[in-house]
Amino acid sequence: MATTNATTTTAAPPLPQKQKQQQQQKLMSIAYIRRHPDMTPEQFYEHWEYTHGVIVKPWAERHGLIYTQVHLKPKYKDDVPAIGPENPDGAPLLDDYDGCALFEIDSFEQFAAAFEDEYYKTVIEPDERRFIDKQVGVMRVRGEVKKIAV
Repeated sequence: MATTNATTTTAAPPLPQKQKQQQQQKLMSIAYIRRHPDMTPEQFYEHWEYTHGVIVKPWAERHGLIYTQVHLKPKYKDDVPAIGPENPDGAPLLDDYDGCALFEIDSFEQFAAAFEDEYYKTVIEPDERRFIDKQVGVMRVRGEVKKIAV
């Protein structure tokens, strides 16, 4: 609907056309992780980015995985105003996590195969035990990637 006054005319943007994607549909695996209880938050984030990230990179590239870390630092939980509809009491379960590892993948079979790689078993997984609370475990969610704006 367009509105007009003496100085401006605004129109709603056109609705997007439904287009078939030429590329294969991507999938996402999101792993919510907690830091090892022997680490401070600062130690956890430092290790995850600068030690673990370095050893994960060649493995992820070899298996065609897009790997992203999301650091859920306390300052972003407490010092940022609510945006849009948010639970005023926070998200109790999600607040317990220190970060998310996002893996953009072509298939869940491809992703599972990457974890059978000897490099994952002998280098990456032992490092995970140093900084991730494996006793608590990792909460995973999986779904389809729908990129709307980039």
